Amino acid sequence: MALDIQHVADLMGMRFQVPSYQRGYRWERKQIEQLLYDLYEFSESIERAKDRDTENDDWNNDNPEEPKRSTNNALKMGYYCLQPLAVTGNNGNYDIIDGQQRLTTIYLILSYLSDTGTRLPYDQSKTVDESMYELNYQTREESFFKEKLFKNGPGSAVSNIDYYFMAKAYESIGDWFQSHPGTHGTILNLLLPTDYKTNLEKRNERLHDVRFIWYDTPQSSSIATFNNLNYGKIGLTASELVKALLFQCDVYESESRDAAKKDAFTRSTKWSLMEESLQDPYFWGMLTNSKFEKDLHLELVLDFVAQDIDYIKGYSESEGWRREDSDWVFNIFSKAISDSKFSTVFLSSMERIEYLWEEIQKVYSTVKNWYTNRRLYHRIGLLVHLKTTYEKKSHLEIIRELYEEYRKGSKPEFDTYLKKAIGSCVKIKNTTPDTIIDESGNSKTVTRPKLLSEINYEEDPVEIRKILLLFNVELLQRQSSEDSRFPFHLVSGLKSLEHIHPQHLNEDRIDFKTFKEWFLTRKEILRSNGKLRGNDDLTQAINYLDESLNDESTFENNKQECFTKLSKVDEQFDELAGMNSDVMHSMCNMALVDEPTNTALSNRLICEKREVLKSRRNESYIPIGTWYVFNKYFSSDIQDMKFWSETDRKSYYAEVEKIYNEYTK
Repeated sequence: MALDIQHVADLMGMRFQVPSYQRGYRWERKQIEQLLYDLYEFSESIERAKDRDTENDDWNNDNPEEPKRSTNNALKMGYYCLQPLAVTGNNGNYDIIDGQQRLTTIYLILSYLSDTGTRLPYDQSKTVDESMYELNYQTREESFFKEKLFKNGPGSAVSNIDYYFMAKAYESIGDWFQSHPGTHGTILNLLLPTDYKTNLEKRNERLHDVRFIWYDTPQSSSIATFNNLNYGKIGLTASELVKALLFQCDVYESESRDAAKKDAFTRSTKWSLMEESLQDPYFWGMLTNSKFEKDLHLELVLDFVAQDIDYIKGYSESEGWRREDSDWVFNIFSKAISDSKFSTVFLSSMERIEYLWEEIQKVYSTVKNWYTNRRLYHRIGLLVHLKTTYEKKSHLEIIRELYEEYRKGSKPEFDTYLKKAIGSCVKIKNTTPDTIIDESGNSKTVTRPKLLSEINYEEDPVEIRKILLLFNVELLQRQSSEDSRFPFHLVSGLKSLEHIHPQHLNEDRIDFKTFKEWFLTRKEILRSNGKLRGNDDLTQAINYLDESLNDESTFENNKQECFTKLSKVDEQFDELAGMNSDVMHSMCNMALVDEPTNTALSNRLICEKREVLKSRRNESYIPIGTWYVFNKYFSSDIQDMKFWSETDRKSYYAEVEKIYNEYTK
């Protein structure tokens, strides 16, 4: 797709067709009035700039010894840039892929201005009307445009919704000009400048007119391009459009043009490097859990800068723009560049472009610094994930808060802020009843936040997930290797809590093979640990199960009794591991995994789960804390790798508690 800038005057004599897959014309009075007012305001700003130039020239001429110091503001004002016009075709015949709403509106404005027989400002031998570009909507009657039937009013076009809106638009255009007398020539000369055809090579330097950002698309990809622009992928277009605005060279004076082109090349290189850097999944995952399409990542920075501009200037409110609109970022940048009242310091488009470019680099440099610092990387990535996932804040809102805090003080102060913010997110908020004794000695029931030792899988799974995420991120952050980083781009998959010591089998969801494996592994462990000696009830239960599991039909016929007998086996097995129902679902028996790994682990013993985790390290991300706990890394006294013993649990819990307290107390 080729990118260019086209004057409205360049379009005169061309033929455009709106394909049948396009939505019809739908602009209403508010949008039309906004465009006309913007055009008028832009034209007035040009005149004000010319007046300032004249004043400066006169002042300089008062002293013959003083060289002229004209500010040339008018030359620096640039042009009014419309949103993209994406087309396909050649030789002046084009299908419109995107931008038909504005192209149709400009057509209607020119049609209105030509009603009086107005001559082309740059060619007095021709009327505007006979030089107009042709416009037609496929599957619609060509006579509507050729005969200008929209001039007959909305009542004559009620049979066709597109034509109705066009007729209403034409009516709104007429109403606006009637309420703004004397603006006909102003608007016409902005659209079709008087000096358009004089000195063609220099016209981009001198003309202050209206232009489209022009996308010329290969015909074979026209529908695909339309889909990209209109079904959720407009972000790429918006990003590229902002790039085109920032890298334009024709707002610079002719003597500065060569230097401007070099600057544009340098900016383009930096732009590519910034985009490439942000496409690193680790870098991107630190900033947001949003799954933006490839090549859209720099738009996060653009969006950030656009928010700053909008906060200061209030463009969205004054123009009626909505933050959620796909073209919002482009609108903000375009408005800032063309706004002569943007700042008393940045008087020209050139200066405003340079200012915006510096702001983009400043924001990018900040987030890049975060990424290169491992401690900041881990804490920022964790905080962004916690707040977006559990507090439902937008990643941009969070990054803005972080950005402001970062600029306030030193890095140690910022680090302290991050630690407190994370602590606030992970601190247990679920409550439990408690009995206290008041001043009178009477007992009273109150609610208080649960302790770490009190939360459990069945009531507090969210609290456990947050704390275990903190635990795993902090463990990795403390690694000495500079290359080890927690993959926040994968964290959204870490939603499952795995019981280290397995839960009991569910009678409603068990098959013969699983039941038999479960029984046989536990029977062997109990026998090797001497639990069968002198325990007649357990021996009897095991003998019954041995007979019932000879074949599947016997098992199915005696399934209920088999589970009754298995419960005796499980009871002895849990006792051997020091496990009870309260401990089963507590923090000391929980580990963080993704859902496929959770399924693969099933109800296996800890020794079996280790092997499963080992085999899945190339398929799923296994958090460092999860890997450590199943390998008993935290255990001070390892006696049996087949059990998750009480000693093991206490050692693991102590490590989790230590990190939790560091952040919450």
